[in-house]
Amino acid sequence: MKKKMLFNTKFGVVAVNPDALMAGHMPNIRSAVNRKEYFKNQLEYLYEGKNYKFEISSTDRHKGRVKLICPIHGEQWVDTDGIFLGHGCPECNTGWTRSNVFYLIKLFNNTEEFYKLGISYIDSVTKNVKRFREYKKLNYNIEVLKLIEFEDFVECREFETKLKKIIKNSIYMPKNWANNNTTECFNNEILPTILNKIKKEQDIVSTSSEN
Repeated sequence: MKKKMLFNTKFGVVAVNPDALMAGHMPNIRSAVNRKEYFKNQLEYLYEGKNYKFEISSTDRHKGRVKLICPIHGEQWVDTDGIFLGHGCPECNTGWTRSNVFYLIKLFNNTEEFYKLGISYIDSVTKNVKRFREYKKLNYNIEVLKLIEFEDFVECREFETKLKKIIKNSIYMPKNWANNNTTECFNNEILPTILNKIKKEQDIVSTSSEN
């Protein structure tokens, strides 16, 4: 259990101890056999559909820079912190972008009550977090139930995707929603399952930050 073994993930091959996996510590770039390949695959996953290309010279997640080749604006050098928060091409991005903060909220008014999960947005210029203003404009009261700040956007998005798979058969369509579809709203029946998943994830995130 203490000896490192090789595991194939969607971002690349990693070398980890089985006991670490059993404890809930998921593989990351620090355990990657080829960090540049892992790094690049993470970025391609984040920006699927954007037609960006990446040239990786450093895998430092907090001090490095990455060359992003935008099909519209060409070569752009971007900070690794920003690129993993979903900022993308700085010439394209002039508005709100997704952060690394997951949320679970309760929305309610006189006629309905439901829950929504998702990822918070931040202003590309001011870096301020967008706090559910669009839902307040639709005359919903808001109660924030859970917030989890992940180390990076990749982990945050993967966790959101896991929960969306759980609620896909219990989707709730709000009466005041601007569009006629949603993949993030659900009713009270599935709430205990979602809260249990979030608690387990918070324990993992907390333990990882301590290490």
